[in-house]
Amino acid sequence: MELHDKHVNLQGFQQSQTGLSPAWSPDGDRIAFLSVRGDRPDDATYTDLYTIRPDGTGLEQLTDSDLATGGGKWGPNGRYLAFPGSDADHAYDPTTLHIADIEAGTTDDVSDSLDRPLGRGGAFYWTGDQTLLGLIGDEGRTRLVRFDATEDAPDRVYESQSALENIAQMSVGGETLALGISGPHESPNVHSLPLADVDADAAPVRLTDLNSELLEEYDEPGVEWIDFENEGQPVEALLYTPAEYEGEAPPLITTIHGGPISYDSPEFNYDYTFWTDRGYALLRVNYRGSSSYGGAFSAAIEGDWGNYEPADAIAGIEHVCEAGRVDEDRVFVTGFSYGGAQTAYILSQSDVATAGAAEHGIYDRYAYFGTGDSHNRMERDFGLPWEDGERYRDISSITDVDDIDVPLLVTAGDADWRCPSTQSEQLYVSVRKQGVDAKLVVYEDENHNIGDPDRAVHRLTELTEWFEAHGPSA
Repeated sequence: MELHDKHVNLQGFQQSQTGLSPAWSPDGDRIAFLSVRGDRPDDATYTDLYTIRPDGTGLEQLTDSDLATGGGKWGPNGRYLAFPGSDADHAYDPTTLHIADIEAGTTDDVSDSLDRPLGRGGAFYWTGDQTLLGLIGDEGRTRLVRFDATEDAPDRVYESQSALENIAQMSVGGETLALGISGPHESPNVHSLPLADVDADAAPVRLTDLNSELLEEYDEPGVEWIDFENEGQPVEALLYTPAEYEGEAPPLITTIHGGPISYDSPEFNYDYTFWTDRGYALLRVNYRGSSSYGGAFSAAIEGDWGNYEPADAIAGIEHVCEAGRVDEDRVFVTGFSYGGAQTAYILSQSDVATAGAAEHGIYDRYAYFGTGDSHNRMERDFGLPWEDGERYRDISSITDVDDIDVPLLVTAGDADWRCPSTQSEQLYVSVRKQGVDAKLVVYEDENHNIGDPDRAVHRLTELTEWFEAHGPSA
């Protein structure tokens, strides 16, 4: 197959590498698939949806090279083809549900009015000839919505979902909905709910009991949504507190999510339970740039990284410190990927932290261009570095590295194509040159995660020991 017949995706960040994603129509007469067929596929931010007959004839293009699309799912009668799509030229617009009407030859957005993105993984399933159920990101939670294939009339359902409950996954089989439901102290477990009860205030039936023995070893943390403002902008965050939260205020670990077009939700994470069990409070801020709060909230950082995001996180830290919820003399900041970049921003722009741990981040955007897999995304936001080098330097925390004066742990994966380890090495050497107490950990053969179980344990141990070693005694 020629290169131009492939779906080439080098833009990274929010769009996953979906490949061709072939999908058979119910009658077996057509195959839907994804492809990029322009003159410069390596530079494409769009992905088009096509259909073709099994014998290779009848190729039809359903989209107009203006969307970054995901794989399609045929409706039961074969007339409609549903697929996720987002503006190819504007990464901050929510990914929405589109329906191609094969008979009418039209394609329409049926969830634009929500101003919310399809949930992680873009999960949606047909429940009838013209109806679907899917997940959306909705103010820090992943929620269930019913869609109509013929009009933009989405309807939030399953209203019994609590504010501290998150739907991690979903699937539809016959007349039953399967849900993977998670909470701050409950790892995802499978639940079932009859489709007929989705609109009622019915509780799903829990079918599994995963990790219960493990979680019995840890005290359940207190968890709450908190609201604060930064320069008049309302911001939300999740605050986790130790189970024995009495007396002296606990030390705080602020964990910054990556993306940046993502969001923190009240779901289970072993790290958080591990830390609260050791007496730490945790703060997870959905800063401007996060998804699930509408396109305008997400687009606030377009072309302006390193401004609103760290300011919102800093405001959240100051909010809980001023309220006496945590010990302001023992505040730690950490994050992975864009959260690692945020850690460096926060440490260089404020004195709120006692120490930090920047994991697998990017700190010099000018030097980064062309060395990772996100150059199309960078160009879309900031242009080309040789045309506007000053702009690239303005969004790089490395230019303000002389303002970092607290102990800093830096980690990287030496096979990371998203955030190359050279970025972490540059940050580490730069702070060490100033006499800052710093440590660099590079995980051999690891990509943009820590996949090996022993290394995952090592990572959590390193972070915890770093915080414990650099926090004044209570």
